[in-house]
Formats: sequence, C-alpha cells, structure tokens
Amino acid sequence: MYYKKLVAEDLYLSPIDVNDAPIFAKWFNNCDIAQMYSKGGLSDYFTEQKAREKLEQYISNNEYRFEVIRLSDDKPIGLFSINEVDMQNRTCRIGGFIGDEQNRGKGYGTQALKMICDMAFFAFGMRTIFTRVHSYNTPSLKTVNKVGFKKVGTLKDFIVFNNKFYDHLYFQLMPKDFYKNFTSYYKRGNNFSAHITDLLNRE
Repeated sequence: MYYKKLVAEDLYLSPIDVNDAPIFAKWFNNCDIAQMYSKGGLSDYFTEQKAREKLEQYISNNEYRFEVIRLSDDKPIGLFSINEVDMQNRTCRIGGFIGDEQNRGKGYGTQALKMICDMAFFAFGMRTIFTRVHSYNTPSLKTVNKVGFKKVGTLKDFIVFNNKFYDHLYFQLMPKDFYKNFTSYYKRGNNFSAHITDLLNRE
C-alpha cells in the first residue's frame, strides 16, 4: 500500500512497500543502478528474495527512503532517499534513481529530486544538502544542475565503468539556490512563509 507523504505535479513519495521486491530486483540488476546501490556493483545479482531483504533492511534501519509513485496510475517508478542526516550541523546527502528506462527522459527525475530536496529542507530543517554523481552519468548531471546544485569537488578516476575510469563529482545545494526558482510543495500551514524565510536566513 502506498501513502502520499509528499505530492507534486505528476508524482508522490511513499514509504517503501516490501511487496514491491520483484520491481526492485529488476531495478537493482540494471547496470547503472547496480553501480550506485549494490556493494558488489555490477557483479552482484539480486533475486526477489535478496531485494526484499534489502528493502526490509532499509525499513528496520529507519532509513529515509521513499518510493517514487506516479500519480496517474499509482505505479512505482523509482527510489529517492535522504541519507547521512546530521541533525547537529543540519546537513544530509540525497540520492535516487528512476528505475525503468521508459520512465526516464520525461522530467520525473527532476521532479523527484525537487521533492526529496524540499523534504530535506522543509520537513527535516536541513541547512545544506550534498549529493554525488559519477561523471559518466550525463542525465543525472543535467538534473542536479536544473535543481540548483553547485559542483564543489572531484575525486579523479575514482570509478571504473565499462573498463574506463571516471571521476566522482560532489555537489552542494543551499536553500537560496533551491527556493529562488521553485515554490515548495509544502503549501499548507500558516507558518510556511516564516519557515522558508528562516531557512534562507540561516546562511
């Protein structure tokens, strides 16, 4: 069962449903997703049972991972997460993917990234967000730039993919760069404007 934790134009974020293990097994066995989400990388293989165990681990560890669900038909199309949450310094890392190739290139990745960043800033009260992108991942590089991330670092020749070395790129997002061109999906509540103003003033 899915729950609308945060709703956007075409998508909503819902807590993970372990019954979607067959879908995640397919995604985790995809080469580009396996490179990001599997400790074994491309050599790892996910059965449905192994995918279920991984999803159960996410839930038992209270990790902030959400399925990306399409509003029109309640179809799961991806996974986005808030990781490495540091409440003292109010920082976190975000990551995610759109699973099936037929759902890529439609703006879903950009919308889902906006949603998870909005959640991190507004619901979690983060002051800064960072993410990591492999240099060969051109679609993700375009997406983080659209949302307002700024490149802050590079690990040279850090990733091997298809027998070639690629850089590991780090990006940072601040509230002022995010909200200057974007209206939050959290549109309810009398203190909404004050909350966003406080986020911007923290810098």
